[in-house]
Amino acid sequence: MASILALLVLASCCMSGVLSARMVKLAADDSASAMSDDMASSSSALEQQQQQQELEASGSGAAERVWSASELSALLPGAGLSLLALKRVTPADDSTVAGLRSSKVELVLGPGAAAGGARRSAQQQQQPPAADVIVDFTVVTLVEVALPPSPPPSPPLPPGVSAPPSPPPSSPSPPPRPPRPPPLDVSVLTATLNASWVNEAPSPPPSPPPSPPAPSPPARVTSVRVSRMPAQGTLSGDSSKPVVWYNDAGFRSYRKPRSPLNLVFWSARRQCNAAVGVCGGCPRAWAVPANGTHTTSLPLYFREPMQLDSIAITQLQSSGVVSVELLPWPATPIPELPGVAPVAGPKGPPVYSAATDSTPCGGDLVIRVPADRSGSSESVPPRGSQSELPPRLRRTAVGGIRITVKAQAAGARPTVISSVRFGGRVLYPASPAAYDGM
Repeated sequence: MASILALLVLASCCMSGVLSARMVKLAADDSASAMSDDMASSSSALEQQQQQQELEASGSGAAERVWSASELSALLPGAGLSLLALKRVTPADDSTVAGLRSSKVELVLGPGAAAGGARRSAQQQQQPPAADVIVDFTVVTLVEVALPPSPPPSPPLPPGVSAPPSPPPSSPSPPPRPPRPPPLDVSVLTATLNASWVNEAPSPPPSPPPSPPAPSPPARVTSVRVSRMPAQGTLSGDSSKPVVWYNDAGFRSYRKPRSPLNLVFWSARRQCNAAVGVCGGCPRAWAVPANGTHTTSLPLYFREPMQLDSIAITQLQSSGVVSVELLPWPATPIPELPGVAPVAGPKGPPVYSAATDSTPCGGDLVIRVPADRSGSSESVPPRGSQSELPPRLRRTAVGGIRITVKAQAAGARPTVISSVRFGGRVLYPASPAAYDGM
């Protein structure tokens, strides 16, 4: 295929309003010939005939082909041409092509334009008159900074002496900060860029050091071991509030001398004087009424699920515990778990049962819970919760115990229990620190 170069030069006819054009077509083939065309414009077939007559009257001769305004609007939308006529076709040599190129440069750039920069200047002339060319640049200054001198070499060791172990390498100190460079002279840049103005933006501040990584949240505590934890709630004897917890607002108003609530506490309290072999009462203990007819049972509740290893019951007088049973979790409604219904108990057979209690006054009745019923050696999955215990923990988790005391004869001294302490572990504690020291 031959390469084709087309150049269109437009001019206007002053009398007839006819736009004429000369088009030169250059073909690079064996003959290296080119054709140039002269053209004119009109708007319709009737106008073409009129313009044809005007062309003949003007002495330009008849046109070989005429394009109407409708044809031109379809071929060149928006050009605003009304008539285009092909007048004649003549061969073009190299000098003709060079002259047409020079005419194009002068037409676009003006007379006397340098041919070497014609293409670049033509692109610049196509920019809108009001457009600005903005050049962003950054000036970087490299300054050599001397590093701190290396430490002197160690002296040679005498024969038979080994060098001490080298300390771990420390992080190298950063080099000293170079002095601030002088202000930048932008006049040279303005002249070099041929710019109307140069706006010098201040250097950005140095990036702040990266923030230390946020500490990872502490691992969830799934269980807490206890050895002498007291009970957390029991019956109040008041029908308006059947169960009272150690942290209830009116706890002290419910706790009366010698009532069961003396077995419920959390903070330090004044203990009853207890000496092994010395019998006696205490107003800060639970004195079981001596009715002489039937046994008395008292539930002691846990606020959170537990796995019990041991139960220690301290009796000051007339020891009479005959049964201790485990209660399921939860054994009573838990304020923090309103959607969890209590489970009826007891949970399996009693862990302690005796016809008589031989515990001496001031001594402890210690009950060891069998391992298969304790379950405190099993792993605690991290995804469980107090409301949804894993099945293997639900099998051994308890929500309290129930103590049964035998009936004392009428007129005899009542059974007095000063404390009940529990050993084992609390499952999924809400506040593990609350069990410190227990």
